[in-house]
Amino acid sequence: MFQKLQNLKELGLASNNLEFVTERFPNIMDATVPQFRILYLNSCNLKEFPYFLRNQTKLERLEMRGNNIHGEVPNWLWNISKETLKLVDITDNFLSGELPIVIPWVNMRCLRLSNNSFRGPLPIPPPSLLEYGATNNKFTGEISPLLCNMNSLL
Repeated sequence: MFQKLQNLKELGLASNNLEFVTERFPNIMDATVPQFRILYLNSCNLKEFPYFLRNQTKLERLEMRGNNIHGEVPNWLWNISKETLKLVDITDNFLSGELPIVIPWVNMRCLRLSNNSFRGPLPIPPPSLLEYGATNNKFTGEISPLLCNMNSLL
């Protein structure tokens, strides 16, 4: 649907009842989806992470708050836009499982994980982080001294 819009950098579809094509045509989608900078997919009744996110390398902002996504965060999500992502909001879903011990996005400013069912150790964000929301999950264990020594947190 977006293949002719290669200059499209920001897409806001929040507060809709959407369904994304996921596994039916993955090779076609990989070749035709633009490289987004900003994606607003809050409250879209999504049931999974859209397949087209896999090949995003220039994302700065990914907002997926308040969807209907169950299960674990797919491993490929931690490999997208490692140098450019500054905000990720996956709050208010039904996500579970353990997260990476160290968050790989090196320029991350804001990470919102609240109101899910994540378990295991609290992930260590990059030193660039300003806002960290992880309330109402099932994290356990000790808080890393690396997190306690982050003087950038607001």
